[in-house]
Amino acid sequence: MVRYTSALDRHFKSKQHLMNNGTLCSLRSFLLVLFLIIYHGNCHAELLDRVVAYVEDTAITLSELNSNYEKSKAIMDNISKNDVMDSMINQVLLLREARKMRIDSKDKAALLKDYIDLRIKATIYIKESQTETFYNANQSNFGGKPYLAVKDDIERYLFEKEINERLRSHLNNLRVETEVQINYPLDGF
Repeated sequence: MVRYTSALDRHFKSKQHLMNNGTLCSLRSFLLVLFLIIYHGNCHAELLDRVVAYVEDTAITLSELNSNYEKSKAIMDNISKNDVMDSMINQVLLLREARKMRIDSKDKAALLKDYIDLRIKATIYIKESQTETFYNANQSNFGGKPYLAVKDDIERYLFEKEINERLRSHLNNLRVETEVQINYPLDGF
């Protein structure tokens, strides 16, 4: 009697034979090791960026800090990374508040300006008596110019000073209300 076997049967029997001899297991182990060696060469962990601070759910990365630091350093030579970090945190806080007010602006800079105009500047009024008092207290700094010649400059100065004081106070209040976490000391960066 002739027994017919298919190629599939022969293939299956040869695999059983290899498995019985342990050759297939050795071959599989060899292929696995070879794959791991090849794959390991292409797969290595690399730190792409580091989060240096959080303002609630917004992360500030080291690359963002370094980029802003370089831009700021080009404008102000004596600025520190801590100053830049504070500025970035303040920006995140103000942008968040501006979005709460649903201010619509074309970009972040315009949004910040509009927010400060509405929230801070709109509430400031410099009285005539304040400019006169400032002029009288600082007459020696005006080189003998009469009050009316420097009145507008004094008013602008007092206005900017008041904006800065109110903005600083507003930011301090926002920082108290918001979770701000700085993760790394900036001295080593």
